[in-house]
Amino acid sequence: MKALKILGIILGLLALILVGLSMIAPKELKVERSVSIKAPTVPVFSYLKNLKKRSLWSPWEVKDPNIKVTLEGTDGMAGAISSWESEIVGVGSQELIGVKENERVDTKLRFVEPYSSEADSYMILEPDGDANKVIWGFTSELGFPFNVIMMLTNGAGSIGKDFDSGLSKLKELVEAEMENAYGGYAINKIDMPELHYVGVKEKIDFDEVASFYAKNFPKAFAAVQAKKVAMNGMPSGVIYSFDDTTKEIDLMAAIPVKTAVDLGKNFVSIKLPAGKALKTDYYGAYKGSDAAHISLNQYLADSGLVQKYPIIEEYVTDPSVEADTSKWLTKITYPLK
Repeated sequence: MKALKILGIILGLLALILVGLSMIAPKELKVERSVSIKAPTVPVFSYLKNLKKRSLWSPWEVKDPNIKVTLEGTDGMAGAISSWESEIVGVGSQELIGVKENERVDTKLRFVEPYSSEADSYMILEPDGDANKVIWGFTSELGFPFNVIMMLTNGAGSIGKDFDSGLSKLKELVEAEMENAYGGYAINKIDMPELHYVGVKEKIDFDEVASFYAKNFPKAFAAVQAKKVAMNGMPSGVIYSFDDTTKEIDLMAAIPVKTAVDLGKNFVSIKLPAGKALKTDYYGAYKGSDAAHISLNQYLADSGLVQKYPIIEEYVTDPSVEADTSKWLTKITYPLK
């Protein structure tokens, strides 16, 4: 009898403890993690909204190579559902309930096994310097005893570790994909400083670019030297427009200078304001730089960015010093609106 009495007291104390814990345990579970990915908006967002692509970086599907996943609806659009069955991670589904293109995806999670519950998940994409930040969040209401269990087992920390693992895999996948994208060109978003140029500007046929440069760079350089003006970089092509139909280009054979200078009526002096820009390095003969421009334009489309004229090509390598065209470096800059 004494033993039963002691047992009753212990059980009573445990019950009181559980009641006390249930009073202080959170009624909602919320987890949020983020990662910065050096890639344009569109490729990153495709891995968030596309349920098949989510499978490539899901931290839970990695745990069970035999997991069975089925898809209903149009992937990437609200209403699409991905269901899973696994002896390790259980049974459940996720439904896309909201897709705001290139900004946010909302998902309803329904767990069937090992226990029945629902949760809301969201993924937000926002600019982060020259990268994009993915914010992954999860919220779920917790009743007794699950709120106590989650508090005692640090369930939020466990889910957070899974989120970190998944986001790390996402970053690895997208950035590896970007290494092979855009023709292999590394495209960077930069803060372009205010720039000053002087030179000769004309509208010419594209086939005349080489002869235009050969004639006007020496003239502009000599005028700058005569004025004893300090150069602020290498000779550059400043492109105001290019007509794909007529193959006509509005071009300036330009010398970068530190401040505005008047070289006389035969020369143009311009100032380009500071602002955001895209920049890439092209190595090779000048006539092959089209590939770099195509890659920059594809990056613009994937990022939802808009380029503005003029475009700048800075010819870093002096062909009279370096004969190997594969070593000729041209820095191409696209100012952004």
